[in-house]
Amino acid sequence: MLRFATGRPARAAAAAAVVVLLAGCAGSGADDPDIDWPSPATAPSPAASPGLSTTTPGGTTTSATSAPAARRIAPTSGCPSAPERPAEPADGALTTRTERYISEVSQNLVLDAETLAALPGLLTLKQSPDLDTPAAFANGAYAANTGWAQIELQNTSDTRIRVLDAYPVNLVRECMPLDALLWLLSEGGDPPDMTFDMDKAAPAARDAATGDLYFKKTKLTLDPNSTSYLSMFFTTTWGAYTFDVGIEYDHDGETRTAVLDNKGRPFRVASDLCGQAADLLGLPEQDVTHLKSLRFDQVRVVADDFNVVKADPKAHAAQCPW
Repeated sequence: MLRFATGRPARAAAAAAVVVLLAGCAGSGADDPDIDWPSPATAPSPAASPGLSTTTPGGTTTSATSAPAARRIAPTSGCPSAPERPAEPADGALTTRTERYISEVSQNLVLDAETLAALPGLLTLKQSPDLDTPAAFANGAYAANTGWAQIELQNTSDTRIRVLDAYPVNLVRECMPLDALLWLLSEGGDPPDMTFDMDKAAPAARDAATGDLYFKKTKLTLDPNSTSYLSMFFTTTWGAYTFDVGIEYDHDGETRTAVLDNKGRPFRVASDLCGQAADLLGLPEQDVTHLKSLRFDQVRVVADDFNVVKADPKAHAAQCPW
């Protein structure tokens, strides 16, 4: 779902600001699949997992740390993790902006104590249309299961830019927020361009339609002084994450990295702890037991006529397929 324009006119403008070629062109990391976690028997200890750092010419310094938190499946202790792949915004020809960030099911939110302290009215909503989703995200709410970012990329230079890759940076694996779940439902929207499985050890951008590595098959180019619009899904089955997104690009032969955030704050996504039985396949038994034992302290659901009602956390968990 690429949209493009030259500047900020109507997005249906048929300009050549973005060129998408389904060819064998790859970004800097597109030949590598998502790095998955090692099995418990072979997982290295944090002390044996040094970080790797790279500095892009004229761009951003990033580093990838491979040491996971004490528990990677819905951790409740030994967390949050240290930031993985730290990155700071740097000046460059590519500017980024998040137009909108919501849950895929736009009114499903996971809340921690900090958000509830700032917005206590979230637990006294009478009707689901009264939910101020932007205010909730501005105060630290997590998208439930899938965060949906609609973003703008702008080439501010007089020469062409080629986008090479996109990946989470400043990634923190948070303690599982269990204070409240808002399960108010709502209709979704258009499918995204790319998805990131945040439960992977190193989430990679994948084509939302095919599951292929996005930048292995897609060449994304911005003409001078043009703007491109993309959408991204960030998914989780059993974790909680805060992060920014690094957008790696080539400009005049130099590789640089722009850092995208959610209007000055990190993106947030967390599991609603209500997955499918298939989601648990391959997990160690102790992690399955741990997941099934977790409960939100408070749950709100939508009933008839958009009325918001309290739900018993234990009963809500009991209806989940896993």
